[in-house]
Amino acid sequence: MNQFLKFCGSTNIPLTGLVRKMSNRSLRVLLFNALLGVLCCGMTACGLMSESLSEGNNSQIPENNCTSTDSSVDGILNILSKYESILANNESYFSVENGESMTLAQLLELSQEENLQISQFALVDFDYDQIPELILKKTISESDVFGYEVLHQYGEDIYGYSFTYRTFADLKIDGTFVVSSSAYDYGIGKLEFLGDTVSIQRIAECKTLLNEDGTESENYTINGESVSEDNFFKILEKQDIKKSITWNDKEENTANELHWER
Repeated sequence: MNQFLKFCGSTNIPLTGLVRKMSNRSLRVLLFNALLGVLCCGMTACGLMSESLSEGNNSQIPENNCTSTDSSVDGILNILSKYESILANNESYFSVENGESMTLAQLLELSQEENLQISQFALVDFDYDQIPELILKKTISESDVFGYEVLHQYGEDIYGYSFTYRTFADLKIDGTFVVSSSAYDYGIGKLEFLGDTVSIQRIAECKTLLNEDGTESENYTINGESVSEDNFFKILEKQDIKKSITWNDKEENTANELHWER
């Protein structure tokens, strides 16, 4: 990675800052996705979101939209116990992707990918309700990231949602992450749960648009509002310095013990 950054001209510029330095739009997009690919293959970088800098506006977004809840210690211990049982394949959960309850072992067996496994896991409070979600990293041959599974409690049940490898690059402790839908669509995202469903909300986004004359242009938005390129990269740079989550290796942690600090 360091050799790659030296080739690009600097080792002291964060991922988003390095992308911004590229003057050619196509090269910039290519570089962003190349770096995103490196991150998805096991390397953890640094950060995302915090402050919304709309054009001519310095209004701030709260660090997270945490709303205090009455989640008890017993409730937290109960959900952690469920997650531990699921990690040990002693308990099933409802896989939204497959439409039925199953264990993690059964989930992996249904995949057509050979050598697919759960290599790492982490606890993240994606929806800021002080009750953690469990995120699982699915890899092929222990290194290539295939995708992710996010487990979330709704009512008395645990639901599992599958995401592609492009989704959770550089996941932060506040639940925000770098997300890319394609080579020309990337930004900062967060999860939003509604009942037993989940969606990715874009905090900041860059989309490449095709103009009528055949040329391409980039459209930058923050919270759905158009902003300048400069303001877009400011929020990415702020994201870069936020603390990343700590992944736990599943094979090394055979007990799959979970510890949650609010």
